[in-house]
Parts: sequence; structure tokens; C-alpha cells
Amino acid sequence: ALSRRFSKIDIDEPSVEDTLTILKGIQAKYEAYHKITFSEEALQSAVDLSVKYLHDRFLPDKAMDIIDEVGAHFMLRGEADVIVSSSDIEASVARMLKLPSTVVSSNDVSKLKNMAKDIKAKLLVKMMQLIQ
Repeated sequence: ALSRRFSKIDIDEPSVEDTLTILKGIQAKYEAYHKITFSEEALQSAVDLSVKYLHDRFLPDKAMDIIDEVGAHFMLRGEADVIVSSSDIEASVARMLKLPSTVVSSNDVSKLKNMAKDIKAKLLVKMMQLIQ
């Protein structure tokens, strides 16, 4: 009887761009509550990393959870007037997933560049050892 009174409405998950717009809309409330400031890059990282690593929830909820987690982290440490960067977001996602912070990154390009440098350095050391 109750099901006749209600109809099912499917709501699609918002896009990454829409989620970023939503986060910008609620940014002031989170900043006032946690007494911190989110940079533009931090909000973008929250959206990108939530899509990349949090698969059990949907946007914008999972991105909001990340920025709330970062705010709570700084609040518990007693730090106020902090400008949250993308590296703070990455560290928070790593804590949420219980992963090393080096694993979680919103910029895979920089990881690959660093990997190339590391490989070149190791190769150079091996070549020097072979020459001697």
C-alpha cells in the first residue's frame, strides 16, 4: 500500500566537474567550522582522489568526507588558520585507506618523473660498479 504512494526516482552520480562546483558551494561552511582554508588545488585533489581510491561510495559524498577528514585532522591537532594543500588531501586519503602516503598521489605524472630519475640514478650506480 505504501509503495503506491511513492514513486522511485533514480538520481545519477554527479560528474567530477559538478562535484567540484558542489564543493565550492559548501567550502565556506567547512572552512568556518574547521577554521581552515581549502585551496583550489585541494578541492580538486579531493574530488580526483575520491574517484581514484574510494570505490564504495558516490560523489559528492566521498569528496566531502575527505575534506571533512582533513578539517578534523587539523582541528584535533589544534592548528587553525591553515591553508590546506593537495598534499594535505593526499595524506588524509592515505590515512583513511591505511596506506603509505607515498602511494596516494593526485599527480601520477610527477610520480613517473621521479621514478625515471630514480631508475637513472640506480642504473648509473650499477654502471659505475661494473666499471670498477
